[in-house]
Amino acid sequence: RVHGECFQEIAQLSKSRGRPLDILSIGAGYGDREERIVNSVAVDKLYVIEPNEEHRKGIEERRNVWKQKVKEYYVDPSEFDVNYDLSTSWKSAKFDLVLISHSLYYMDDPKQMLLKSFSLLKPGGICAVFLTGYENNALVTLWNRFYSMHETSWEGGRPRANHSITEKFVEDVCVSSGIPVQTWAVNFPISVEKLLKNEIDMKKVISNSLQFDINNVDPAVQKWIRDEFFKLATTSPNVDGKVIIMADSLSLMRNML
Repeated sequence: RVHGECFQEIAQLSKSRGRPLDILSIGAGYGDREERIVNSVAVDKLYVIEPNEEHRKGIEERRNVWKQKVKEYYVDPSEFDVNYDLSTSWKSAKFDLVLISHSLYYMDDPKQMLLKSFSLLKPGGICAVFLTGYENNALVTLWNRFYSMHETSWEGGRPRANHSITEKFVEDVCVSSGIPVQTWAVNFPISVEKLLKNEIDMKKVISNSLQFDINNVDPAVQKWIRDEFFKLATTSPNVDGKVIIMADSLSLMRNML
């Protein structure tokens, strides 16, 4: 539902503009969401900031497809901070759409980053912030426990995250700054029975959450990861035999000028 709401808003934005969109994506990951947008609406400029080398490799694999549909396409490996001046690198420093997809909690000053991102919007533009929910979330608890054991992340993994950054944080920043915001949330429950019967590919689910393939780590670490997750998932409060392993939220900030 979160993704559906976002793409519906983007489609409406595209229709109201009557022209191709200029898009900035801050922390695009492997570019899955950006590819869906490019395939759904007309895009003039697509600028991507992604400091993670492994993620940029995934983005580069999509380059040929994107180049056929996007007039101007640019990938910047820089860390994005509040002092980053877009106009020094790119021809346009204002955008119809700014995407912050699961990257806000890795920024040094998330409040200022939100305000900076909002300032990059053209009149009528939107900033879409995707976050992970944390209440009764087995995967996030596992993520925190795993990375608390390691001072550096595994190859292909993520840096330490600030998990105090939630949809409420975004809403509080917007309200205090007079920015219109709307938030949707969705939970991803799984059947405890199916989990116990190994009917769910948990290696894939866990690898996606931890952002590396657990098949590539030491077998003893693999066992610890699986044991911890099963313990978390099967002992968490559940409703009708289902437990929430993951939850996402979407906050849309709007420039009403």
